[in-house]
This record gives sequence, C-alpha cells and structure tokens, in this order.
Amino acid sequence: MVVAQAGDVGMLGARQRRRASRRAQLFSGLAGLEAEALR
Repeated sequence: MVVAQAGDVGMLGARQRRRASRRAQLFSGLAGLEAEALR
C-alpha cells in the first residue's frame, strides 16, 4: 500500500508540473506579445 501511495503522489506531482509548464508557456507567450506590441 505504501508503494502504491508513493506512486499516486508521484503521478499527482507530474500532473502539477505539466500544469505549471503550460502556465509558464502561456505567460511567456503573453509576455512576448506584450513586448512586440510595445515595440
């Protein structure tokens, strides 16, 4: 059971990382658009 729980936690962490990376990409994309607009 302990191993299964550890695996679940790892999967949850991976999901959060994917979400974080998606957010980072969106923020970086918006920042790039703003930079181009300011030019």
